[in-house]
Amino acid sequence: MRAAVLLAAVALTAAACGSAEVPETYSTPVSSDVASPVPTPVSTPELEGALFAAVRTGDAVRVRDALAGGADAEARGAGGRTPLVEATKANAVAVAAALICTAPTDSVGPR
Repeated sequence: MRAAVLLAAVALTAAACGSAEVPETYSTPVSSDVASPVPTPVSTPELEGALFAAVRTGDAVRVRDALAGGADAEARGAGGRTPLVEATKANAVAVAAALICTAPTDSVGPR
């Protein structure tokens, strides 16, 4: 089951966020190229509730708004599921794509 959800997430990422190709070279940023960090809004139970409500109703615009407002993309809802797992289980492709493309990059990976 986890493998199917993971495969769906990977497929959605590649389809929704652009090319799945990995660049062959990487450049190391110099200090003048690095933007100053932007403070990330802190998630609250209300924001996370709004995020899960948007996922349940299949509203990708509200999902983006909740994430932009600071809702945690890795928040745990009913049964310990993340919003992405909920969207995947509901076959809500637009919502899953919004979660993948809008979620901050620091929320990706093990905690």
